[in-house]
Amino acid sequence: MEYEALFVDAATSYFPMDLIRDCVATYLQFERIDDLKPGDYYAGLDLGKLQDNSVLAIVAGGDPVRLVYLNEFPLGTSYPEVISDVKEADRKLRKLLVDRSGIGEAVMDELGREGVGSAEGATFTWQRKVEYVAYMKLMMQQGRLKMPYDQKLCAQMNEQRYEYSPSGQIRFWHPPGNHDDQLWALALAVWATKRDGDGVVLVR
Repeated sequence: MEYEALFVDAATSYFPMDLIRDCVATYLQFERIDDLKPGDYYAGLDLGKLQDNSVLAIVAGGDPVRLVYLNEFPLGTSYPEVISDVKEADRKLRKLLVDRSGIGEAVMDELGREGVGSAEGATFTWQRKVEYVAYMKLMMQQGRLKMPYDQKLCAQMNEQRYEYSPSGQIRFWHPPGNHDDQLWALALAVWATKRDGDGVVLVR
């Protein structure tokens, strides 16, 4: 397919090209929040402002889980503007996971004051980040996650690198000058769909 040329696989790529390609469904298109009917929707919000973008990703629950909405806010977008969009989406969501690291605590407080009842804080320790992406990769390998083609999202997924420390701990990183905000927003949204008892395994 045409988009294959945009990928550069490497031995340390956590999401290889073939896996991403298998998850792209050409019949899917992104939707507008206004067009989503209240139902089985889950979202992830990765926060940034000056150096990184804030990103809101929404998936539809089911089998497979489907990415239906992805909004990367321009650099410099104020948090009140981000919160305004999240508040609009809240009417359609069962759960919203918000990156609560850094400014995230203050944003969570403001979401609470605005009555965004679906919002829950997500811890971004290295252990939890491993769980988030490992669960998403497992869903991808099982054919349980489908998404429309988006060049930037696919690139961010393919560029995500990992390495193991001498003690066996895994660390994620991306090439200098690149970003992974869309990836983490999607990972949070997919994690939000997780049911009690769903296994989480470290998938290399």
